[in-house]
Amino acid sequence: MRNIIRHFLLLLLLIGSAKTARADLLDRMRLEDTLKNRIEDAFHLYDVKAKALIRFDYKTFSGTLPGTSIETQGQVNPYNIDSGDINRVTIEIFTDLDETPAEAKDYVLRVIPIEKSKVFVEYKKLRTQFPKDVPRPHLDPEALSTIAHDMMSTMAKTLGAIFGSCLLLCFGFLFHQNSKKLKEFKSQIQLLTTALAENASAPPPPPVAAANSLSNSAFGSGSGSPESGSLKNLQLESLKELFADCYWCREDSYAHWLWKNIEGAQKKSLMDTFTLIKDYSLYFVTIQAREMSYHEHPFYMDPQGLLWTSQEDLGAQIRKDFSLWHFVSPMRQQNLPLSLEERLQAVQTKPEGKKSSFDSKQHSPYRILETKLSWGEISSEDESALYHHPEMVPVSLRENIQTLVWFAQKDDTFIQKTLSRYDARSLASAWVGPESVLKKLESQLPEKKLKLLLNYREKTIPSRHSDVYASLVAEGFKNEAA
Repeated sequence: MRNIIRHFLLLLLLIGSAKTARADLLDRMRLEDTLKNRIEDAFHLYDVKAKALIRFDYKTFSGTLPGTSIETQGQVNPYNIDSGDINRVTIEIFTDLDETPAEAKDYVLRVIPIEKSKVFVEYKKLRTQFPKDVPRPHLDPEALSTIAHDMMSTMAKTLGAIFGSCLLLCFGFLFHQNSKKLKEFKSQIQLLTTALAENASAPPPPPVAAANSLSNSAFGSGSGSPESGSLKNLQLESLKELFADCYWCREDSYAHWLWKNIEGAQKKSLMDTFTLIKDYSLYFVTIQAREMSYHEHPFYMDPQGLLWTSQEDLGAQIRKDFSLWHFVSPMRQQNLPLSLEERLQAVQTKPEGKKSSFDSKQHSPYRILETKLSWGEISSEDESALYHHPEMVPVSLRENIQTLVWFAQKDDTFIQKTLSRYDARSLASAWVGPESVLKKLESQLPEKKLKLLLNYREKTIPSRHSDVYASLVAEGFKNEAA
């Protein structure tokens, strides 16, 4: 009787293990297929034909099967699985690339949600194994699932007909003990598969590009992309002090960045109540914006109102009372015209009282802001008129008109010396202007070089935006300044 019971238990375990193996096989196939699709989607950024093969090696255990006296070895634990149950993940990526870039390799590792120490990736050259006109075989996981299901159903029916009610009794006994753990195992596998599927359906993040960092001194160093939202919380008086500091410290590029990042209502309030900002804004918008972070300093929560005091006058006040150093903003401190000895003396003092004794009513002379005018491109007719009557444009405004006229107006020796620094091909790229101007310049070239220039000019399109053109124009202004 004991032998019969053992045979029944053994047969039941075979059936149960077959069904568990089927569930385990399908769940692992879904897991591996999801991870395979995720890796291929990521690598398609570099090679759309790339294919991936994945193999999971799981940890094994040995011992007595639950509810029996049967010993087993080398089985995957069917009751619980997590990343700790995975010994190794071997990935083979087949690609057309002759050499896989390091950026792609790093990107593949980042999309695998498994400990990197367990992941081994090998890149192989993709070689066509089938003729182009013969379709490649494709194993559909759903078709495989159907085949496995039919096999298990047939096997279960055959065995059920043989053993009948005895088998049902034994199965009920074992199922009562193990059903809870089996459900937990299947639930965990399904959750892991679902999580991978959701991540795979989302577009993978693009490769990290190198960010341009702005290097500034001391507290003024920007973080690369700070939240400009803090500017929206600054009160009007704080904004006035901030722009005044930029004005007197000549941080004009920072002022432009601040202007771009405050709201329209803040700009209007500044224009209505702070007369300094009107002319200053016309100037700093012509300068390339540069990001800094002085506006994040707590100083601007309680500004001193030094709107009209220049750095020179502020430095003179601090020399009389070095404790005033502690009541100016970091931007002002960085740009004060103080010697090293004076700075050391100032930082070692202690602030007197909670408020400073600055002469905030002092009105320093304004800065001289040279705002460049925007003329646009002038016509050849205008250039010809300028060449014959250069006096029509004041000297102070000539730099706003980018033309070779000013260079052609110089003495012959200067023109010859300047043109000798450029080869004929380079000059051809900048040889644009009215005929009278070009003839004047050509008369200062050696005959051989002039023939080469005219030959190159027939084969190229000269441009006012070329580097050589800008250089020749600048030479004309340089001579004017001398």
